[in-house]
Amino acid sequence: MDYINKNKVLVLGAGQAAMQVIDILLNDPGCQVVGCLDDNPNLQGKELFGVPVLGKMELLEKLWAESFFNSAIVGVGINLPVRQALYDRLVSLGVPLVNAIDPTVRINRQAVLGKGIVLCSFVHLGVCAQIEDNCFIGAHTSIDHHCHLGKTVFMGPGCLLSGTVQVGERSLFGDGVMVQLGLKIGKGCRIASGAIVVKDVPDHHSLKHRLNMELKEI
Repeated sequence: MDYINKNKVLVLGAGQAAMQVIDILLNDPGCQVVGCLDDNPNLQGKELFGVPVLGKMELLEKLWAESFFNSAIVGVGINLPVRQALYDRLVSLGVPLVNAIDPTVRINRQAVLGKGIVLCSFVHLGVCAQIEDNCFIGAHTSIDHHCHLGKTVFMGPGCLLSGTVQVGERSLFGDGVMVQLGLKIGKGCRIASGAIVVKDVPDHHSLKHRLNMELKEI
């Protein structure tokens, strides 16, 4: 495919989560990842899998005005306030958001995806599952039938949601979280790695693992 006809994608972020996003997008022959932006001075001038770090986030509006890219995606992981702010910035500019979906992902019938979503390796979406904009779902996570995830939800690798689970926006799951059938996780919740959720979780609640493991921001 000629580069002229490819979707020119800009990634916001250049850390570990952005590396995952770029790795996924490089599998898509219809995408050309033209660069990424990050405010970390230690990342300036570097490359991620051949994709250059072009500069700081302040360049976003300039590059958009110059038609350097025609779509974008947020490459920030569990730092949800930053992830949300960058998503809002892209939406305010009218930038089309792409999804980064690994080739190994299984999406069953009538599952519905929003925009700016990251689905890592071997994610499973059950029948009629719904994921809203700007979610980041780690590898080997299963979101079963008729589940619904609000905007800007992050799930670490190996999470397991049984059917009809509802997750509120900006909730964060560590690794290997299990949620029983039909439960509701509120908005802005933090569920620690290894937790087994057996009852509804109210908004903005932190559910810790019995070993008191804490989530680390990256």
